[in-house]
Amino acid sequence: YGLQFEDGRNDDKGLSHFLAGMVGMEEVIYQTDIPNAIMVPVGRDVPNPLALLTNSHFAELLDMLARMADYVIVDAPPVGVVIDAAEIAKACDGTLIAVNYNDVSRQELLDVKQQIEQTGCPILGTVLKEPCQPVGADVHAHFGGGADGQHQGKDQNEQAKGFG
Repeated sequence: YGLQFEDGRNDDKGLSHFLAGMVGMEEVIYQTDIPNAIMVPVGRDVPNPLALLTNSHFAELLDMLARMADYVIVDAPPVGVVIDAAEIAKACDGTLIAVNYNDVSRQELLDVKQQIEQTGCPILGTVLKEPCQPVGADVHAHFGGGADGQHQGKDQNEQAKGFG
């Protein structure tokens, strides 16, 4: 399942082209074959994307997209790998943290949480990706919960913030 551009339009112009001032905003907003869905592709790779993300064009584009749609979803690289995701978060109303099941440590997740919080962007929640769970497995055993669903041996402040 993927996006197909309306009328076969795909001239490879995208976000990086707009942020660099090479094209206008209307040239990077694509209609798709999904009703009421529009898309801004990334464009070409650039040597220093952070410099482009910190100029005012990114916030202007997000403002325009917000006027055109009920929801604007920005896909970003993983936090901690590059600083781009934290910079992108500064221009957003909220963040969802996507986590592959059993792929990150608790400390890595806490570091991501702290980095996003430092941007001032509220964390709306976490999406658990690829939750491969054997049939009959005890979910509480994997997440540290007791039989009553309470987390044991964790700091209460961390429990309240959803990372218990």
